[in-house]
This record gives sequence, C-alpha cells and structure tokens, in this order.
Amino acid sequence: MPEKIVKKLEKGEELGNIMDQLQGVKNTKQKWGAVGFFLKRYSNRQESFEHDVLYASARFLREELYED
Repeated sequence: MPEKIVKKLEKGEELGNIMDQLQGVKNTKQKWGAVGFFLKRYSNRQESFEHDVLYASARFLREELYED
C-alpha cells in the first residue's frame, strides 16, 4: 500500500474514507473497494474476497495432501 495511505491509516483514518477522498467518489468500499482502485478495476473487492476463500479452501478440498 502506498506510504501516504499507510500514514493516514496509522493516524486512525478508515481506509474507505481515504479511498473516497482519493478518488472523489462516495462509498467506494461498497463498490469496487481499494482493491478495485489499485488494480484499475481489473478485479474488485468481491472477486478478490471470493478468490481468497477459494485459496483457503484448498486445504479442505485436497486434505490428502495436508495429512501428517
């Protein structure tokens, strides 16, 4: 994450508000989110979350590979 955003987060600002200010858009967190902004909307927050859940599921979908 860009340092200027990290500094604002460290001061206690919410990422959603920072992203709204940066883009001049209201409620980006309910639209494409920070992920969508950083990736120029090639992916959005929903798609990113879905992929994260899928990746985390690999251990359960291929349990035989994770046995001790």
